[in-house]
Amino acid sequence: MLFSCGKHHHEPRAVRLFGPPGTTQISVLPKANLTFSELRTAHRLARRQARIKRILSRHAFAGTLDQPIRWHLFYDGTCVVSAVSAGTGKTRSWSAGPRLSIAELGQPEILQSRAKEILQRQKKAGIGVVLHLADQLDQGIVQKEFENPELFEQANAMVRANPDRVVADLSGDSDPSSQWRYYPLLSGQRAVVLRLQIKALSALETLTDLDIKVAVHAAPVEMLALYLKLYEQPSEEKPHCFVLFYDRFTVVVPVHHGVLDFKVLPHRQQDVPAAFGDDVFSLLERLGFVDSCVLLLVPCGAHEPTLLFHELEGYARHNQKNVDGIEIQIPDQEAFWSALNEFAHGQLKAPAVQRPEFLSEYRDWSGKEFPLSLSIQGAVQRFWLLGRETFWPDSQDFRDRRLPKSLAILMVGLRISRIAGALLLVGLAGWLAFFVTTAYQGEALRALPDLIAGKRSEFERLTGTKQYLVKWDKILRPRSQAWSTMEFPLGLLPEGNDILWEKFDYALKQADSKPAAGNATAAPGGFFRQWIIDGLCNDQGRIDLERLQESSTLAKLFDSTATRLDDASFAVSGDRTVKADLREETNTQSGPAARGVALPYKFRLVVTQNIPANDPLALPVLPKPKKAAM
Repeated sequence: MLFSCGKHHHEPRAVRLFGPPGTTQISVLPKANLTFSELRTAHRLARRQARIKRILSRHAFAGTLDQPIRWHLFYDGTCVVSAVSAGTGKTRSWSAGPRLSIAELGQPEILQSRAKEILQRQKKAGIGVVLHLADQLDQGIVQKEFENPELFEQANAMVRANPDRVVADLSGDSDPSSQWRYYPLLSGQRAVVLRLQIKALSALETLTDLDIKVAVHAAPVEMLALYLKLYEQPSEEKPHCFVLFYDRFTVVVPVHHGVLDFKVLPHRQQDVPAAFGDDVFSLLERLGFVDSCVLLLVPCGAHEPTLLFHELEGYARHNQKNVDGIEIQIPDQEAFWSALNEFAHGQLKAPAVQRPEFLSEYRDWSGKEFPLSLSIQGAVQRFWLLGRETFWPDSQDFRDRRLPKSLAILMVGLRISRIAGALLLVGLAGWLAFFVTTAYQGEALRALPDLIAGKRSEFERLTGTKQYLVKWDKILRPRSQAWSTMEFPLGLLPEGNDILWEKFDYALKQADSKPAAGNATAAPGGFFRQWIIDGLCNDQGRIDLERLQESSTLAKLFDSTATRLDDASFAVSGDRTVKADLREETNTQSGPAARGVALPYKFRLVVTQNIPANDPLALPVLPKPKKAAM
């Protein structure tokens, strides 16, 4: 056995592998019909990937296996095996990886925490996570259009973007966690398509947000690549049939001068495939391998390959099959690991590498170009490259989330150009200001005395005018407010049809007073206000008007107005005096009528209020502002 994961159970387990639902993914490349929030998220993702530190890093845009640290995880449905590889070439070293349970494999917080622990322990920048899956492997039927393995490049690109174009009987709606890949079998003149179900995809996607590269490999293809390399010479001399015995499925691969076929036999809750004997003998008979071949039973899981041997033995006995030419072998694990260690230059002495599939990162075991030869050497090279084929989603949506290095360099260049342009504009503005200042400094200094004198004279004239106007505005405003001036005559005469106004005038006049000679501050002077009303009246109106000539009556009207309007200027107090002068005459013209009542008299009423010089409201006598000398 390669390793033991404890007792194997076939009962269903109440273990959750799926991570929490992933958040909505936004493309960093422009698309149509994007909302403002999606564009803002895409811009933020693009800026995160287009950083100077990432561009200068050798690993930020490299693949998963090109990272300084590789964290390998193997999952076969029963346990998780973990190992860490650091360095390349002769400096490569292996160590035990952090332990993970099946449930923790689907928890993004645990995966992120373990990855950060590895980075801190290794003290290197850049980590890639490689998930080797062997919990489920499905085989599909290739569309006739792509049955020719020589169409590998076209079919390989098509199966990633539109798997229903390559795989028969497949609906158009594809789940990102279900990934198909195309494998050409040039020696067998056919092709196969394999599917992996990445149940922990949502948890692994959160690692990419931390700039951690992720790859998903098919463990059976990696195991086949290893055995093709180890049995390169024997399989060329004699037909071989590799039987990769995993816990949930078995892979049967006939090999002679190349890989001729690839069959996936699911166990369906059994220890071995239900019709294992019939499937194996049908394949061998079709290829003519029954007379002479080596059947290599490879233990890849927790079960002993002797279960397959007994199944074949029982099938051959029951169906009377001739098995004289079939040689059944079970690889010796000590010899197997010894051969792998020799290929790895003695780097596998530590027990950290528990799974052979982890060794797919040794790129020096194969060439860089995909060979097209039909020899066993070509098959070994091809499957060593195909073993590193990642099942990580590679549709257009997923590719758009990764910013290409060329576009990242362009974005950083534009950002630097914008900053440099702003600094250049600031510098240019400063230089221009300095140039203008120095250019006109001499001429400005020569004209400065005359300019200052003229401006000072103008300023003094304007200041005097302003003070004169402000002073009088403050003086006149409380003494002659329009609303109270108009309100007073309305309360002076009684309401009715006995009096009709024709004209109303108001005047505020200063009493005769001269400013003190030689004083900058003038003594206050009195003033008087006059309300002049012209109109028509009848006999009753005459009586009302004549009553106003009584000093007591008029004084009461002024006091009541001061109280009603809250205006102290109408109060009759101190030395203030009020009087009313009435002049009457007969209305010789055909007089107008108010509501049918004749008005036979004309009148002029002059109401005068005198404010003496000692009154608080007395007007100061101010000199007029002087005119500035020209």
